[in-house]
Amino acid sequence: MGEDWLSESLGRIFRKMGSSYENAKKEFKDGYKDSLSEGIDSSDKEKKEPFVDVFKTGDKVKVLVEAPGALDNEVHLGVYNKDVLHIYIPSRHQDYSADIKLPADVRNKKAKYRYKNGVLAISLDIKKR
Repeated sequence: MGEDWLSESLGRIFRKMGSSYENAKKEFKDGYKDSLSEGIDSSDKEKKEPFVDVFKTGDKVKVLVEAPGALDNEVHLGVYNKDVLHIYIPSRHQDYSADIKLPADVRNKKAKYRYKNGVLAISLDIKKR
């Protein structure tokens, strides 16, 4: 009788532990995707203002933007009010967006940019008066 009781008790304990484990695993997993290969829903993406450095050198305004993971072929730039640079850069995990006040009026038709190692470097010609 002693072994049967112990065996039944241990069986109940392990079944209860297994059921508790499965419930905890399900609750934890509900908020997460089964696999990273499923990707990220664009509505779940974080939108972030990137770190930016702006400086004026001679007849140019240079802007450096930290945007790790960005898609370099998807960079969107625009100038409005002659001295505000708007940037929008999508990436796999978050989108970067900012309106940057520039130290001078610029010519947006001559904007050049290069993306390398997570940093977007933008060069804009200063408008001649």
